[in-house]
Amino acid sequence: MTIIREHDLLHKIIHGANYFIFSLEDQNYLDPSMVLWSSEYTVGEYVKQRHEIQKMHDRKKELKGDEYLSYFSVEDLLKPVAVVAIFFGDGEWKGAHTLHELLDWTDIPEEWKGLFMDYRMHLIEVQKIEHLEFFHSDLKLLFGFLQSKNNKKKLNFFLVSENRLDDLKRAVQDKEFQNMLLKTYAI
Repeated sequence: MTIIREHDLLHKIIHGANYFIFSLEDQNYLDPSMVLWSSEYTVGEYVKQRHEIQKMHDRKKELKGDEYLSYFSVEDLLKPVAVVAIFFGDGEWKGAHTLHELLDWTDIPEEWKGLFMDYRMHLIEVQKIEHLEFFHSDLKLLFGFLQSKNNKKKLNFFLVSENRLDDLKRAVQDKEFQNMLLKTYAI
């Protein structure tokens, strides 16, 4: 069974004359195998880059010897890829953070573990984000709302402290405002 994974958000981030690829993955529920997904996304992006380089060499027909066989030269370099998962679910992430945490190490000698590649997933847990006051964007509102959604008093305090009750009332009562939100934020 072949599964094709698509990124939730994928961007090229330009830095000087170079760039790297940044992927943001939305995780709404606890998937204990998310570390595998994350590694698949990362390796998949590297494979795509290699494929593009191979197509370019095939068109140019300039490689010789071993490089001709692989369509990849020793000078070819891939762009770095960073995949970050954001866990929006309730509670704490209880899944693996590394590939090694998913592996069955029963009867495998400790000194052999270094032979097996590990992969660490970059994970942001919305429920654990502290100091929302450092955010100066809609992320502050989103994270604050999500952290407060199961506690009416905390949610009310958050909305009042952020002066957002008027926006909320307007959104509930004003059809024109609701349409503007729909168009602007595709919600």
